[in-house]
Amino acid sequence: MLPIGDALRFGWEGTKKNFWFLLGLYVLFYLIQFAAAFALTFLSEANEQLAAGLGLLVNLVANVILPTGTAVVSLKICDGLKPELGDFICDGKTLLFFLLELFLLGTILVAGFLCLIVPGIYLAIRLSQCTYFIVEQKNDPIGALKNSWEATRDLAGPLFVYFLAAMGLILGGFLLFLVGMIPAWFVTTIASAYLYRVLNQRLTARPSPEKDPSTPPPILLESR
Repeated sequence: MLPIGDALRFGWEGTKKNFWFLLGLYVLFYLIQFAAAFALTFLSEANEQLAAGLGLLVNLVANVILPTGTAVVSLKICDGLKPELGDFICDGKTLLFFLLELFLLGTILVAGFLCLIVPGIYLAIRLSQCTYFIVEQKNDPIGALKNSWEATRDLAGPLFVYFLAAMGLILGGFLLFLVGMIPAWFVTTIASAYLYRVLNQRLTARPSPEKDPSTPPPILLESR
């Protein structure tokens, strides 16, 4: 079973300790994105097609930097380290792998949802750890898909319960005049990174043909 309660509690403690850093980080990110969009409105008056193309590029870059940066920052918090502004921007190879993974994962999930809703949800859960394997393990997109699939084996049900709890938490924050949605998002991102740590240690503890089966597995992440 997954330590869902421990993950959410850890997410709450991590949010309390790093709230102002996280808030400032994401405010800065969205201010830069807004400034870029605002500048493009002036450019559109001179060249509409160029502005539209640059707008798509800005959105694409934002959709790559935001999830990868969030994953790195959350993992540092899980390790008890102080995140820094520079952690939010990953190296070019990692960003490229994540971009390729976005297209690959999107294709797989669309195919799954076209085969009725349930297969799509199941695939989304089993492949939910891809981003972490890319940003931390430096996996290529195929390797990240394989590792996420293996790490979540037999845990689709508990992970589904966790994602329902996370969505419920964010929805509850949304109902609190939107104000609670921000800390709820921070809590769930840190909790998700915590669960990745558990899943990854579970994966490395599993015997493989390359390993001596007599070698004892590493100790799983302790509850915090």
